[in-house]
Amino acid sequence: MVGVEEENRLYIGTYPIAGKTGGALSIYNPETGVFDVKRNIIPEHSINTLLYRDGKLYMGSGAMDGGSGKLAIYDTATDTIEYETIPVEGKKTLTSFIWGPDGNLWGMALGTLFIFDPDTKKVIYSDDKFPTADYAHSNPRLMIGTDGNVYASIFIGYVADKTYTSKFIKIDAATKEVSVILEGNVEKLAQDDFGNFYFKYGSELMKYSDQNLVVNLSEVKAEVEKARLKPGDKTSIKFTALLEKGRTTKELSGAVIKYESSKPKAAEVSEDGTITAKQPGRTEITVTVTLNGVTVTSKPIPVLVTGPFPE
Repeated sequence: MVGVEEENRLYIGTYPIAGKTGGALSIYNPETGVFDVKRNIIPEHSINTLLYRDGKLYMGSGAMDGGSGKLAIYDTATDTIEYETIPVEGKKTLTSFIWGPDGNLWGMALGTLFIFDPDTKKVIYSDDKFPTADYAHSNPRLMIGTDGNVYASIFIGYVADKTYTSKFIKIDAATKEVSVILEGNVEKLAQDDFGNFYFKYGSELMKYSDQNLVVNLSEVKAEVEKARLKPGDKTSIKFTALLEKGRTTKELSGAVIKYESSKPKAAEVSEDGTITAKQPGRTEITVTVTLNGVTVTSKPIPVLVTGPFPE
């Protein structure tokens, strides 16, 4: 699933129920609430992973007929597949497309890591890191850590009836060398904005934090919807929390947020960030956020209140 803000569309890839073949690309328009479902867009293949860039949707498929997984490029403007290839012969499914540290498409074909250059449409790297890896819709999962390297969970295969093994791994962005962080039943890897990793381990949710990866608050950028008010007018403050290493976040659970007006007689600001103009004058609004022992304050935002004094 991938949301494309510039098109206001949500693209969803699906695979069929047991005993069926094929798959679908579903396109959701949030304005109309309508789904455009393109069934069997890659014949007899499920759609396992999606990635978007510059009007192109990169689809990774799973072969339901015993063949090899395909990479297809779908042009969202013309509503057509303009290119199709098999990046790794003999591997029945592709999963977890990401834009890698080098700007190219990184993906997995079962246990094979491959890198696809979207400009030349060539596979520029391919190595079977885990030859015994078996197919699972939820594995592998690739993502870039705050250090620029790639982290993943990968399903290796069954070791006994209903008993399987998987790994939490790191892939060096430069050398592509794989190191194993954790052996075990690692599934559904996810990462928060601060660089912490989460995964399902059996029936439990686990958190992995490396202090070399976790980032903190670095700055708060704030703005007001209206900077010129009349007595009695209200407006609100919006702010973005910037993190180290170029990350941003909207997840501020546990944060202490404080709004201040330099001249409350001109305009006061409530605990929820609502500014209320009181009487003519100038004031400056600031936002201070404290999280995980780090405190940052926004640059002052000037607000002007004009008009007659309230009676």
